[in-house]
Amino acid sequence: MILDETGFVQSGRLAERAGVSRQTAFSFLQSQVRQGALGQVGAGRSARYVRLVREPESELFRFPLGGLDEDAAWRRVRASSALLSRVSARTAPTWDFAFTEMVNNAEDHSGGTSVEVKVVAGAERLAMTVVDDGRGALPNLQRALGLGDAREAAERLVKGKLTTFPERHSGQGIFFTSRAMDRFVLESDALALEVDNVVGDWTLRAVPPMQGTRVRMELAWDSARTLKSVFDAFSDEHFAFIRTSVHVKLFERSPTFISRSEGKRLCAGLESFGEAVLDFKGVTAVGQGFCDEVFRVWARMHPGTRLVPVNMDENVGWFVRKAYADAKTLP
Repeated sequence: MILDETGFVQSGRLAERAGVSRQTAFSFLQSQVRQGALGQVGAGRSARYVRLVREPESELFRFPLGGLDEDAAWRRVRASSALLSRVSARTAPTWDFAFTEMVNNAEDHSGGTSVEVKVVAGAERLAMTVVDDGRGALPNLQRALGLGDAREAAERLVKGKLTTFPERHSGQGIFFTSRAMDRFVLESDALALEVDNVVGDWTLRAVPPMQGTRVRMELAWDSARTLKSVFDAFSDEHFAFIRTSVHVKLFERSPTFISRSEGKRLCAGLESFGEAVLDFKGVTAVGQGFCDEVFRVWARMHPGTRLVPVNMDENVGWFVRKAYADAKTLP
């Protein structure tokens, strides 16, 4: 494409490259201008045509916290949002769930005064950002559960069933929302938990410190993923939340997983599930102590939880199999 090479195109150059008359090239470029795809700079034979850079369409909503009904807020947003009216019948339940869960978290947990919701429509996906001005999800969990730092709070949060308000919450909102979206990013304190379900990548990274919590969610307009399929993947036939999955690399604090303390941190909270899938994608080295702690010691102490290691390379698989073999030979 000439536009990609130079940043602009002229009718004569387009005619030469396309093998058409200058008049045909001119007519085509004028049609692109009328459609809003190109902008015209100058006139006559010297006119240049450039690609227009458009700002994504967006809508902004603000709500005061303290007695906020997230269902009423969602009805207001759905009634006035032109962008949300474009979502398909398949993805609409996902957005219903995501909005109400994230706004309810801000209402019940943040201790803030307001929440802001921004909806942005891109060519391929819809994005929604929910921001509150409260105390921050990760510091709040860290203090309430007596954890070592905000990173440990994020590690516990991704497993599910974690809440500081068990009377009102099951701890499932962030778990299922993060898995229902194409991309989910939670920023709190000075950390960002990023979940990319398209490529299967989970990361924790440092960000500038902030007040409150920012959650950004993205889902393709034509996504085949349904909210029901996500719930089904982690529930039994009675709809109970019995299964979780953990991306082991998310717990990485050194180049290798070698210590028993790392194993304990990985398994903390998994005893509340009947099955836990441990995804070793991206992990290239583990130690005997780590694997022994997870697959022999912890597993024997919690027989009600089945650990399922997946995506292991040859080295990781060897140590995991050794830990299972050691467990079987013990009295």
